[in-house]
Amino acid sequence: MMHDDALSAYVREHAERARRGLLRIEGAGDGELERELTVEVVHETRTSLRRLRAILATFPESFAQLGIVPAQADRDLRFVARTLSELRDTDVLGQGLLEQVEALPASWVLGPVQEDLAAALARRRGAAVAHVSTRHGSARWRDAADQLGSWQQDPPRLLEQEPLHLLEGARSEVRARLHAAGGDPHALHSARKAAKRWRYAAELLLPGEPGAAAHHEAATTVHLVLGQMQDAVVAMDFLLEHAGMGRRSGHNAFTTGILHQRAQQQVQDIAAQAPHLL
Repeated sequence: MMHDDALSAYVREHAERARRGLLRIEGAGDGELERELTVEVVHETRTSLRRLRAILATFPESFAQLGIVPAQADRDLRFVARTLSELRDTDVLGQGLLEQVEALPASWVLGPVQEDLAAALARRRGAAVAHVSTRHGSARWRDAADQLGSWQQDPPRLLEQEPLHLLEGARSEVRARLHAAGGDPHALHSARKAAKRWRYAAELLLPGEPGAAAHHEAATTVHLVLGQMQDAVVAMDFLLEHAGMGRRSGHNAFTTGILHQRAQQQVQDIAAQAPHLL
């Protein structure tokens, strides 16, 4: 049996993790799905899918050598990742917002803020679970699981002779997107996706390429900072909707407004910082 190289070991590991999550979800019976969709399962499955999609985009020739059409494989993985995205966003929202409320001065917390937020987040998570229920087990879902199983058994091997050149190109792309974004959150979200591809390509190469370490550190910083901005954008949208529901139900939206203002300020601060990240 041929030993794994950097690419085959990375793809095999994350294909196994993602497929384990997909099969666990697909095998859930009636009434079991929400219990199976724990924060940990959703996070691990989405993270591995995210890594595999990034590697597909960075090393398409290696996958094509196995007869795989990278764009088609990415569509199947994206289908599953997007199916789980609302769940993951809700889990991140829940942790962040409830912690922020706990840290506010007591005089700023008017009414049953935590209870209202918890109830709204529970409704949102319930809707996200229902969305997964309509899509898991579908043909696209099974295609993704089959593809992951194939990569577990026969992952692609690295064809690039000088992979550090790919990292240099990825860094240049991220830098260009950061400077062209002009503080626009949508454009910076695109830069975040590019930083994610750069980060995971560097992560893959770390064991055998000492030069990948500096790339990984820089890419991780950009990815995480822009990830905080995206989380704040999601929080703003949720809080705006939540405040409107609060007004209609007679609850005080003062504290929700404070949280929204803080999320908005975070977006603005990170947008201003973005051109200086690289």
